[in-house]
Amino acid sequence: MSDLTNPTWFRTARNNTVAILVKNRFLAPDTGAGDYRLPAAVTTVGEGVTVEDIPIGGHKSVQVEGIAEVECSAAIAVNDFVQSGTDGRAATAATSSAIRGRAKTATTAAGQMVEVELWKGRFIAP
Repeated sequence: MSDLTNPTWFRTARNNTVAILVKNRFLAPDTGAGDYRLPAAVTTVGEGVTVEDIPIGGHKSVQVEGIAEVECSAAIAVNDFVQSGTDGRAATAATSSAIRGRAKTATTAAGQMVEVELWKGRFIAP
């Protein structure tokens, strides 16, 4: 019989890029096991949100389930589908973008924090 694991909403992520991964941003898996980066496009399926700055070559926590705080790039309404820009900031999902979750709070301007209920898997905005 295989060992069972207890579920956790967090993963350890390694920054194998050439810049600091700033906290409260969406991430995408990179090519190496446990490596993360900013999303390449709004269609990139991501995995989690930084909960602290991750220095170059460093390992830190990434939240992959639950409700996470994400910095937004524009105003977002409650219950909007949320996508990630290539800078990792949240925005209202545009047609054909990958949905990262649903907004549980509203924002009125860029730079504010929105609470996002994270979704796993590939959901495409209508």
